[in-house]
Amino acid sequence: MNTSTILVQIADQKWTLETLQAACVLAQKTEAQIILVQMVPVQHARWLGSDWGLMSLNPQAVSTFARYQTFIEEHGVEGVPMLFQYSTWMEGTLQLVESANPSIIFVRAPESALPLWGGFQKWLMQRQFTRQGRRWIMTPQVDARPEASGAKRIPQTATL
Repeated sequence: MNTSTILVQIADQKWTLETLQAACVLAQKTEAQIILVQMVPVQHARWLGSDWGLMSLNPQAVSTFARYQTFIEEHGVEGVPMLFQYSTWMEGTLQLVESANPSIIFVRAPESALPLWGGFQKWLMQRQFTRQGRRWIMTPQVDARPEASGAKRIPQTATL
């Protein structure tokens, strides 16, 4: 397994900014690269891997994706952007992790209409990641003080 790869899956803006801050600090300390992933849902499984599968990717999402990439670069960390199409979130995330082969995974599971089912899916994913020797971090925590990490601080009113 590549021990120098951190995967960050884009979610809502607040979570993603906090996660990128934590991932950049970790990447600086371990000389890791960050794979930044924009998950792209497809309407039909036949569209996976095709341009049709990118129809749900709007210009605002593309712009935000580019800004997150810039954020990583500004922190002096190597970033690898990736668009990943999926038909179901859980299967898509599992395939993404298998493909990217990170040692640390920052992924925020979406809320489920069925909380017990959502909890079970998270448990299954955690179990699989643990068996593969990967660390799944759903809630990033970092001391964002610049003097604590040497990293730039995220402005409280950051707009992306």
